[in-house]
Amino acid sequence: QMLHAVGYAMGITADGAMGTGDPERDAAVMAFTGDGGTSQGDFNEALVFAAVTNAPVVFFVQNNQWAISEPNDKQFIIPPYQRARGFGFPGVLVDGNDPLATYAVAKDALDKARSGQGPTLIEAYTYRMGAHTTTDDPTRYRTAQTDEYWAGLDPIVRMQKYLRSRELIDDAWLAELDERAEQFGAQVRDAVLAQMDAYTPPPESAASAKTTASPRTRKRSPRPRPSSATRRWCWPWTNCRKVKVNWTWPN
Repeated sequence: QMLHAVGYAMGITADGAMGTGDPERDAAVMAFTGDGGTSQGDFNEALVFAAVTNAPVVFFVQNNQWAISEPNDKQFIIPPYQRARGFGFPGVLVDGNDPLATYAVAKDALDKARSGQGPTLIEAYTYRMGAHTTTDDPTRYRTAQTDEYWAGLDPIVRMQKYLRSRELIDDAWLAELDERAEQFGAQVRDAVLAQMDAYTPPPESAASAKTTASPRTRKRSPRPRPSSATRRWCWPWTNCRKVKVNWTWPN
């Protein structure tokens, strides 16, 4: 998705929809990935294209320190935000557990992208409190002490304390919010369960039976051979054309 984001941003540039000074017209793209995603080839390719085209795109890397069970030091030596400079554009490190700081950094990067100042990479340093998936057991590679430390930096709790200090929320407001969240969660669960109960699998057809047949019992159909020397050549992304060749299929 990093390459897709850069491609879309290049389209914005081609349409002249950035750097005009018109806030209703100027646009930018924001693409999100994790620390594990920065080890992928397409991520680095996207940074190359974003830099050389000065694309209006912001790369947001949520570094929760673990790519499933792989820690940062098994993924990279240079942090993602520092690597951005090697590609030719700014990188910023922000406390990912500080909502206000993260918002301020993201807004600044998007404003620069919209105004024609090119891409920015944001690394939000945070921590994954739970398991990566239901099959993941983080107690095998993390300590309870580390979990406890980061629990004290919970961004939701920090935001609540900030809003309370400015007298923008109180216990009654939070209680009402929790009740609404529970009701919404119950509605979603009931809707999902209702769809599952109503689902009727399609009857097994001959085609599906062949697809699921054992390799030992499945018979392979003979491959048809063209009867003349006219062959159709094409790449997947081009229109096919017929060409004459001076050879025939082997028997």
